[in-house]
Amino acid sequence: MSAREIVVLGSASAVPTRTRNHNGYPLHWDGHGLLFDPGEGTQRQMIHAGLSVHNINWICLTHFHGDHCLGVPGIVQRMSRDGVAEANAAFPASGALYWERLRHATIFHDTIRIREQPLGGSVAELDTTGAPFILTARRLDHPVEAYGYRLVEPDGITMLPDELAARGVHGLAIRRLREDGQVTAGQAARVASEAGVRRLGLTHFSERYRAEDEHRFADQAAAAFRGDIVVAHDLDRIPVPPRRRA
Repeated sequence: MSAREIVVLGSASAVPTRTRNHNGYPLHWDGHGLLFDPGEGTQRQMIHAGLSVHNINWICLTHFHGDHCLGVPGIVQRMSRDGVAEANAAFPASGALYWERLRHATIFHDTIRIREQPLGGSVAELDTTGAPFILTARRLDHPVEAYGYRLVEPDGITMLPDELAARGVHGLAIRRLREDGQVTAGQAARVASEAGVRRLGLTHFSERYRAEDEHRFADQAAAAFRGDIVVAHDLDRIPVPPRRRA
């Protein structure tokens, strides 16, 4: 499993097509796995992609339209069947009834412990204790209550030996600098652009559009976004850009 990448299990909108499955976006991040919006067919698409439910620590739903959540029963049951002990689930609190129906949709040997984190308000920060990132959710403008997720990693520190030496910083002072930070006093493309995103993945395409129409989406995004643009297809793997170093 790559350290950091998004796998596109499905890139269709409300109606799947012959070439595009319903939504499903596993994000691999430094040994942790987050599965966003598992739509119908997610379990089978994971098999095609060579992915295991053992790598899922989080199930994150943006909202409760079917193409974003009908894969939950299969994923939860597969996790129990394969012996996954526990996982987390985040979803809009207003859809708790739908989550409960999906979570217990059929009879199965239910052994997995799922820690539920219902989302409410305009901004919510989730409990990601033990994970190498912070996960927040922000309310979106959608016909039903919906949230977009943002994963943030803690700021890193790059040590430059020559610069440290030039400033007389050495030995235990370098350790203090690393630990304390000082040794002396001292619409999607526009959103991506405003948020400082470097790689934008376009997905969730309506069945109205044909393959020859895809360039239009990239062209529209390019008018407002100057970073990398990826028009996603099912089973694509999209690497997450590495951290910028100072």
